[in-house]
Amino acid sequence: MKSDLSYIDASSKEAVDRQKALPAISADRERAIAKAHTLPIAGLAVFDEASAEAEREHVRDGKRKLLRAFERDAQELTQALADRKIVPLAVLPATAWHAMCKRAGLFTFSADKAGFVKVSAEPLKAFEANASRAIKRIRTVGEIALLIASVGLLSFGMMDGLFWQSIACVCLAFGLFYANVYDQRTEEGRTSGTKAVRKSGLYRMLVRGQLRKFGRMPFSQALDLLLPDYASPAFSDVSAQVVLPEPPRDVAATLLKARGLSLKTAAAREAIAFAEPPAMIYARSFGEALKLDDQNWQQVRQENDPIVFLEKGTAVAIIAQFGDFPIEKEMVDAALFGADLIESP
Repeated sequence: MKSDLSYIDASSKEAVDRQKALPAISADRERAIAKAHTLPIAGLAVFDEASAEAEREHVRDGKRKLLRAFERDAQELTQALADRKIVPLAVLPATAWHAMCKRAGLFTFSADKAGFVKVSAEPLKAFEANASRAIKRIRTVGEIALLIASVGLLSFGMMDGLFWQSIACVCLAFGLFYANVYDQRTEEGRTSGTKAVRKSGLYRMLVRGQLRKFGRMPFSQALDLLLPDYASPAFSDVSAQVVLPEPPRDVAATLLKARGLSLKTAAAREAIAFAEPPAMIYARSFGEALKLDDQNWQQVRQENDPIVFLEKGTAVAIIAQFGDFPIEKEMVDAALFGADLIESP
């Protein structure tokens, strides 16, 4: 059964009032309390209900403080929007909102003025680490081969004079020196991206091959790697220009009023696209001009449009949404009327 923002707003007020009277304690926290207050006495496991209840009340007091903090944050957020003549469609605790988004499969992110969002750098780091390991294996095989060759030449040289012995020693020394230096350069490249290793043809070829393979991955699967755990990472040196559906006039008018605020977006998988293929995002960060054989990377849009919200401390205010609302009523109730309403202290 579908919900809407008016239902979320009303349910949030009801849930906050309920939990101010008796805050909910999560099942995980209850299990931890039970374990901590079960004592071995005379070989028997004895549960101390009085001390367990004292800890529960301590947890409830902490949640009441957070609920009061939410009410302050919500009031300040509502006033800041009112100063711009914006009435929020819903105001609710941030913990509950992010729990709803995750349950509904919505990705949350914040775009800069040029429309770029931070994406995970982990796939590119994995490609570079794989290239470094491959080069190390190649170096090890080459070192062993040089060692065998040098020992063979040395053995032959003992029977055939100083000339062959000298060649064998030079080959052995060169092989060991080259392998050691190349391995050091590879380690530097993996951790700091030094120019020496990035100019290595073999290293770049290995990374390029992985980028091409990544480019053949379905967009939906790539999106999970770009925005892991349904959110843009807080820190990343890789960014991508996001492309979202065009807002209708009334939504555009609200967004113009909110211009300059730190707005965030929640969007269904089907509503998200990027201005370039995912493989090109990482190729650009790697400093590589990559040509892809498969250009069928564009996301096919469906009628699942984004939600724009503003977050302050423990509160979230939703200011714009258009298209079909993507969050089911059951997901709303689970987030608001359970222990996820506010973060546990």
